[in-house]
Amino acid sequence: MIRIVGRSNLRNQARAATRMLSTAKPMTEIPDLEKQVEGVEKMEVEAIKAGRSVFPSNEGVLTGPFGTESAPVKVPSAFSSRIVGCTGGAGDASHDLLWHEVREGENVVCVACGQFFQLEKVE
Repeated sequence: MIRIVGRSNLRNQARAATRMLSTAKPMTEIPDLEKQVEGVEKMEVEAIKAGRSVFPSNEGVLTGPFGTESAPVKVPSAFSSRIVGCTGGAGDASHDLLWHEVREGENVVCVACGQFFQLEKVE
């Protein structure tokens, strides 16, 4: 069965919508960010206000001396593996960003610069 909506029905619907919108309370101010955010974003806003980091385990970049076989770069992780990015450092060893998966119990060597990485378990 096909139902054809007439003009008068559409006009009535438009009038009803206009009445509903005209009775709505107008916004007098735009709510600030703290009243709008939820979930992880809310945690982040609260942490920034308190001056602390939301995700301390992912904070910053690993820096320090170039990792060698006898003294590899220690990569902290609470898991049995972690992804690290290597740019080789400064000078001749510098290269485009390469990603490596560092696993517990084995050293990883960057093929571009020869830097060594080793996973260090943290609790």
